Amino acid sequence: MKKAILLILIFTVSIIQSCDEYVDIEPKGSAIASSLDDVDQLLGNTSELSFELGVNITSIVNDNIQMTDEAITVVGTSRDASFLKNIYQLAPVFFEGVQSDPEWQRHYLSIGYANHILEVLEEIDTDNPLKNTYAGEAKVHRAYHYFQLVNIYGVHYGLPQAGEPGSGVPLLTVFSDDTIPISRSSVNEIYEFVLQDLNDAVNLLPDRNGRNNRPGKAAALGLLAEVYLHMGNYESALVNAEGALAINSTLLDYNTDLIEDVGTFFIPTDIDNPENLLMKVALIPNAFNQIDQSTIDFSGFSDELIAINDFDNDLRLMFTRENPATGKIQLSEGYIYELGVTVPKLLLIQAESLARTGNPQEAMNVVNALRAKRFEISFVDSGGHMLIASDANEAVAHIIEENRREFHVNGKRFFDIKRLNAIENAGISLTRGTITFSPNSINWAMPISERVINTSMGQIQQNPRE
Repeated sequence: MKKAILLILIFTVSIIQSCDEYVDIEPKGSAIASSLDDVDQLLGNTSELSFELGVNITSIVNDNIQMTDEAITVVGTSRDASFLKNIYQLAPVFFEGVQSDPEWQRHYLSIGYANHILEVLEEIDTDNPLKNTYAGEAKVHRAYHYFQLVNIYGVHYGLPQAGEPGSGVPLLTVFSDDTIPISRSSVNEIYEFVLQDLNDAVNLLPDRNGRNNRPGKAAALGLLAEVYLHMGNYESALVNAEGALAINSTLLDYNTDLIEDVGTFFIPTDIDNPENLLMKVALIPNAFNQIDQSTIDFSGFSDELIAINDFDNDLRLMFTRENPATGKIQLSEGYIYELGVTVPKLLLIQAESLARTGNPQEAMNVVNALRAKRFEISFVDSGGHMLIASDANEAVAHIIEENRREFHVNGKRFFDIKRLNAIENAGISLTRGTITFSPNSINWAMPISERVINTSMGQIQQNPRE
């Protein structure tokens, strides 16, 4: 146990130090792990592979939230949170000067961690089947973080620019060689790499792999389903979603399965949440916390999001509160939400794929099965939760709204806006003040921090702005 703790501590310190020196991208240093036991300990380190901190861009750049003028004023003068104003107002640069972008940094930290594990495994000469299992786990983690990065900082797959060099993010596959160029690959190249990692992992992993922070085949299939959804390949999305759900389709019933603590109910979170196939979780992001101990909260639900919710019967809204000063609906303090591969997300991918491949009624059956677990039991017993669609278009519209209700402020709406515009010509724009991101604008590729640009010594180019 002491060795495991020391191993993780040393590795974490070396990553943090080297990130400051090398563009906040790739950790450097000599390999620390040297055995399968060491690798097992690294893969079990949830602080490096399962917890995402500073999820701000995806949570803010979408039409699910609104920020009051008073909050904009306060956050604009905050030393620690001024970047939140830049993100909300869709400024040309979000993170200025030496400010770090927590999302960019966090995803590349985890990629470096996975790269290190894969390099160590290459050096271990053994027939132990755990070697393949561990390699599969690392590939799932790496694929997950590249998929997040390319969809935040790149144009969306399917747009003409996605094949252009530099339209994606740097593709780093080694841990210890800082001579590797860090110029940006194309979006298409990143997608191809993600698909390769996940297909490799499917062939390396058991169906289940112990606790849900250790991905098994179900997690790899589930992530493949999401990638194919973003590519508009609904047939493959459906096959992989159903493959994952055949292994684990556990769905919490919010009427009976919540945890009670001193009269308050909570969703089982992270490792304790049976809906997780791949645990990636975050605390309620900076975007929704109080600012510098102020009584002013940053933001609340948008009018549009409020309009599609049922505050009388939907149990997902028990974790919200009304700010008495602003009247805004906001998440309760300390809310933890799931960002990885989850059963609810796969059910909605399954439903959308069914609707888009000619099975709208079956799609609605899936959606209504999910809703039956989310609404107050008497409302469900009366059939009040049931949604009806007369055709595929109406079914898809219901499913997109259900995504907004199920995942309200965790950033998935940002990804949906980009994919629906690029793949389905949905025509969704976002306006903040005098700035509008029109559908498929190059502005939907988020700006890279000045710190990363400056310390890359010209290797990383900024995303252009309209």
